[in-house]
Amino acid sequence: MPSSDGGWAYLAWHALTVEVDPNDPNTVFAGGLDQHKSSNGGVDWDHISDWRGVFPEIYVHADQHKVVYKPGSSDTILFCTDGGVFLTQNGSTRYPLFEERNKDFNTIQYYTCDIHPESGVEYFIAGTQDNGTYRYIGQTLGREHFVSGGDGAYCFFDKDEPQYLITSYYYNRYLVFQSAVPDQLTELQYIDQYSGIFINPADYDSRHNSLYANAVTFDLQLQDHILRVDNVIANPTGQFVFLNTGNTVPFSAVRYSQNSPADNTVVFLGTQAGRLFKIEHAETGVPVVYEIGSNLFPTANISSISVGDTDDEMLISFSNYGVQSIWMTHDGGTTWTDVEGDLPDMPVRWIMHHPYLQSSAIIATELGVWKSENLDDIQVQWVPNNQGLANVRVDMLRHRVSDHHIIAATHGRGLFINRAIGLGVETSNEFNTHPLKIYPNPTSDQFHISFEAFGPYDVVLSTLAGKILDFREGIFYGLQEVSYDLSAYPAGTYLIQASSGRAKYTGNVIHP
Repeated sequence: MPSSDGGWAYLAWHALTVEVDPNDPNTVFAGGLDQHKSSNGGVDWDHISDWRGVFPEIYVHADQHKVVYKPGSSDTILFCTDGGVFLTQNGSTRYPLFEERNKDFNTIQYYTCDIHPESGVEYFIAGTQDNGTYRYIGQTLGREHFVSGGDGAYCFFDKDEPQYLITSYYYNRYLVFQSAVPDQLTELQYIDQYSGIFINPADYDSRHNSLYANAVTFDLQLQDHILRVDNVIANPTGQFVFLNTGNTVPFSAVRYSQNSPADNTVVFLGTQAGRLFKIEHAETGVPVVYEIGSNLFPTANISSISVGDTDDEMLISFSNYGVQSIWMTHDGGTTWTDVEGDLPDMPVRWIMHHPYLQSSAIIATELGVWKSENLDDIQVQWVPNNQGLANVRVDMLRHRVSDHHIIAATHGRGLFINRAIGLGVETSNEFNTHPLKIYPNPTSDQFHISFEAFGPYDVVLSTLAGKILDFREGIFYGLQEVSYDLSAYPAGTYLIQASSGRAKYTGNVIHP
């Protein structure tokens, strides 16, 4: 084998590939962490690539998944890795040279994300599979936007002091950065609290600069413990806090309650076995623990917890197949209702209360983003909400309270933002809906709409199937007019929606 200690393929459960030169059975490529090559049928091996990038001409990203020869060639070969596609054009030589071929395609696998808290600021951070954590500051992502390495895990902006941001990588290792301006980062702290699981669930209390995370490991060390890190920005100190719940498996969801009183930090914890706990006084070494789940819950992985305007209002999700995956309570967990409704059987990886619609939720699933607006009805209905996105696994959603923007971390198609949910709308639970003035209608080319704007507004032109064709936003007070041209679109009926303040306007335009 390529090395006597087996270290070349210690990730064989994730990354292992073998390919034989179709023109020479003695030439073999074997990829694990790096690529190795034999020219004598496996008797001797050369280590031909290096994931650390010390020498650019032999850099191939870590974790090898596929080797593909160009038909008829022993020299032109593609290598598929956790970092995309690499090419050699002299593969028959003992030490081939490699070049990266990742331009203009998007397959990055995000696990996590967060959004800068200030309204309108285009600044996001997100953690990826084996490609570290990146920040988006209004430009196409490149290596210059790299924040920290490893497998990017949970990340946070400090909501009170957004110049500080926190990233992490596998097994509870955290970095704290100061970002006076988005394109300048200064590392302030490195926090190594090795524990927990791979992409370890965590949440951050901006008010007290404290971080809470699962501590239980895959091999069940630190059973029934969470990690608390105090003074994260200035002088971090970590401790493992015993909860005495009797739980033996990792905590799979960690949620700090934004409703916490000043003298009582409340944290909610879900487990891989379907148990749910409320932790009061989590800021102390002797927290008070209540089990608030239901015996109706499946013995499955609680993937996410959403807390509403009070701690009585909660939603939780499960990420297993074959279980009732969404549950709701209005009384802090005394009673729970299954609200999966007609949602297809698939993992739900994140859940959030709708920012301003009552009895509504938005979820991230194995098949994109879905939404329900009737959670309190007997027959709960869910519909896809993937306009501009894709039917792709989505791992996390983050909402910005200041302007109701939402970002979605997809595991395979990059990072997306939804601005159409209502830029600058007031935090009211109800919209006053009005017909939209559209003229001329029908029209074969140009048409106009007018509506009363109350400051920030947004307008969406879409197909009846929900595909967004045009999104516009602005700030105006009074009668606002917006013009469109349908001449480039096929005949049909199109939907126009405008929102401003508590007013929502809808109408259809016919394009014969």
